[in-house]
Amino acid sequence: MRMRACRHPQQPVSSRFQRPFSIFCSDSSIKNILLLSDLTKNRFKKEHPKRFCDVGLFRIVRCPNYLGEVLIWTGVFLSGVTVLHGTLQWVAAVSGWVCIVYIMFDGARRLELRQNKNYGSDPEYQKYVKTTPILLPFIPLYSVAKYKWLVG
Repeated sequence: MRMRACRHPQQPVSSRFQRPFSIFCSDSSIKNILLLSDLTKNRFKKEHPKRFCDVGLFRIVRCPNYLGEVLIWTGVFLSGVTVLHGTLQWVAAVSGWVCIVYIMFDGARRLELRQNKNYGSDPEYQKYVKTTPILLPFIPLYSVAKYKWLVG
């Protein structure tokens, strides 16, 4: 019986666990962001039930939970790209990631429409909407309400 040589030399144990561990840590950090945004909004709404939330992570982006979901699924996608082989696998992976991002933008649009209905006449809310990105921090996308194709 003839043994075949391994194409990829065995990686040291430390480097085999480095990538999954870093993905785990970043995923845990993002989940903490989601938890923090939930706690912030719940506390704020108890004290100010008639006002929109613009404190904590909501100062940076208007939908921090949806941002967290996009980051988590982007990390899952990126962690798997090294094992994708062939066009079909790439199409399936990219399609899944695009669907998740679409769902998050759709959710942000629905939330924006509801908040516009509730707070649209408030000048402070209008200023907040014009200066705080809806989903992606540091990217000047302030509204997705006009994109009717973002309907789930």
